[in-house]
Amino acid sequence: MRIGKTVRLTALLMALCLSLSLLAACGQQKDAPAVSPAEPEPAEPQPAPVGPEPLPEPEPEPEPDPDLFVAEGNVNPLTGLCDGISDQALTRRPIAVMVNNIIASLPQWGISQADIIYEMLAEGRITRFLALFQDYSKIDKLASIRSARPYYMDIAQSYGAVYIHFGGSVPAYEAIASRKDLIHIDGIKGNWEGTVFFRDPDRRKEMGLEHSVFTTGEYLQLAMDKLAGQGYDLSKYSGKKVMRYVYEINNYPGAQEPVYATVLVYKNKVIGGDVTDTAAQGKIRGFQMPAAIAPATQPATQPATQPATQPAPEPTFPSAQAQQ
Repeated sequence: MRIGKTVRLTALLMALCLSLSLLAACGQQKDAPAVSPAEPEPAEPQPAPVGPEPLPEPEPEPEPDPDLFVAEGNVNPLTGLCDGISDQALTRRPIAVMVNNIIASLPQWGISQADIIYEMLAEGRITRFLALFQDYSKIDKLASIRSARPYYMDIAQSYGAVYIHFGGSVPAYEAIASRKDLIHIDGIKGNWEGTVFFRDPDRRKEMGLEHSVFTTGEYLQLAMDKLAGQGYDLSKYSGKKVMRYVYEINNYPGAQEPVYATVLVYKNKVIGGDVTDTAAQGKIRGFQMPAAIAPATQPATQPATQPATQPAPEPTFPSAQAQQ
């Protein structure tokens, strides 16, 4: 009996302890703050599907400017103007003409038809003009034409122009002799007076001989055609590398000073050249040999069996001095 009572007492004590434990646990749970559930992290945005890029909207076309220059026809390369220049004139070399500007020579003729005019000092306070023409066929009369100066040649050559002059200073002729690429027409040493250069009688009477020289577009065209026939028109060889050979001619008729022949060769073909007499009154000629000139010491009379003049011997050319 005592054992049974002990068991029941133990069971009651255990039940009591369990009840107290439950009550304590409930009290602690009531006093503890409520824990909110963790918020889910936001999902990373997914990239949008890649598609074709939209085409840019076309820009509206600008309205045409009424003041904008639009070329209609050929453009003059010296002026940039559509002045009615012909196709033929576009393919020519321009010309650069020395024109007097001293008061005694006024008025000039024809300079208003020039495409470009340079004015520079010639000597002292006297200036001269260098008048450039692309289409020289339109020149009525051009006067008065004067002598050369080296710095005018520089400008003429910068345009690839044929330099037109009537005589020249000593430095000018030295420059002409040294510039083998210069194409020029000289009324004094070039035998052009009477074919290209003429003297107006009224100007000669009123202004003097030196201010009377004139030319025209027609005569200039004839001279340029003659130069082209002699092989002086080298425009189609512009920018190409050619060989220049210089020969001294030992038996040029009548020569008192050395005479040199210059030959321009391109791909084994002679395309131009000249013969230059370096004497003070020497001339620049084509390749044709002149008739022999009898020496000054030769008697005026000859035996009947000997002609008064001997036929011109063929020129002898020593080894060439090749220059580029």
